[in-house]
Amino acid sequence: MNSRKIKPGHVEKLVYGDGSGDTFMAVTDTDIGRLGQPNCWENMNPFLKSLNVSCGEQIHVAAWPLAPGDAMRTYPDTATNTAEQWADLITPAYAIETNAWTVAPFQRISHEGIKKNTPPGVEPEAHPEHYNGWGRIFAPDGTCIDLNETHIPKAVHDYGGHYGQPDLIRLLVDTRRKELVTEAGPDGNIATYSTREQLFIEALSGY
Repeated sequence: MNSRKIKPGHVEKLVYGDGSGDTFMAVTDTDIGRLGQPNCWENMNPFLKSLNVSCGEQIHVAAWPLAPGDAMRTYPDTATNTAEQWADLITPAYAIETNAWTVAPFQRISHEGIKKNTPPGVEPEAHPEHYNGWGRIFAPDGTCIDLNETHIPKAVHDYGGHYGQPDLIRLLVDTRRKELVTEAGPDGNIATYSTREQLFIEALSGY
């Protein structure tokens, strides 16, 4: 699976760029079923959720970053920016709405990890437990992996199938890669050049 976030969130934009059409399909076949893996706030994106349902997602990995619980929230952070809400509100909602097994792994941090990630001159936080212990697994009905258990919920409510009405509401997904440089030749042919090609990375790397 080659998947990138379609849009970096918040301060991630300082480092990362946007995903492209050929890197955001987040559902793939595996030995244990059709696995999906939106990352962080993508788990709250209804368009990506609809896409995963239409792709027959059976197991959803709601990958969440390290974040404190609600008790550590300070203004102006919203409640939806805490591990507590991600684990106990958003993740089970995903399971119920999509009829998929939903796994919510969270990063962990230790006292030593906090010290290493604290800038010089700043007092390290003393309670890493506020960041740990949020991992969850939810069944398709939202309770705490037998894939057969997805059949009945989908038979009742599958908005990516029989419970949808695409003549009224449908999602258009374009998975083509969009390059910055596109040449239109006099013969009508269109040529595009990726960043890798422009920088000769493919020739140097042998890919």
